[in-house]
Amino acid sequence: MRAAAEFARVLKPGGRVGLSDITRAPGPPAELSDLMSWVACLADARSAATYSDLLAGAGLTVTVVENHDEALTDMIRSIAARLFATEVLAGLGTLDLDGIDLAAAKRLTKEAKAAVSERRLRYAIVSATKGSR
Repeated sequence: MRAAAEFARVLKPGGRVGLSDITRAPGPPAELSDLMSWVACLADARSAATYSDLLAGAGLTVTVVENHDEALTDMIRSIAARLFATEVLAGLGTLDLDGIDLAAAKRLTKEAKAAVSERRLRYAIVSATKGSR
């Protein structure tokens, strides 16, 4: 990853970098590989170990790898609540959903929630430092 090499290049000795991202177990499950999953940045998510390897490969020392799945669960709950409100408003006729595939969004939310509970989809923080020279 060119970004990891750039982090290593611009950090001063002793400098730190931190990444936070949705991560996933290797091998994308079919239900999270469609266009909607790509748009939601789930289909191409990498594992926390991959991020660690990229940073280490750039010459940085990985100091922290933490999973914060509760943050992802909270985000999915928030999205589900907004989708529910959208559905209610559309049902009341106060919101036009022409061209919006609400069913696909609800399906993706349900599948993402299941993937988090199965630990196939996670949220991680990875931190690394540049050694002193």
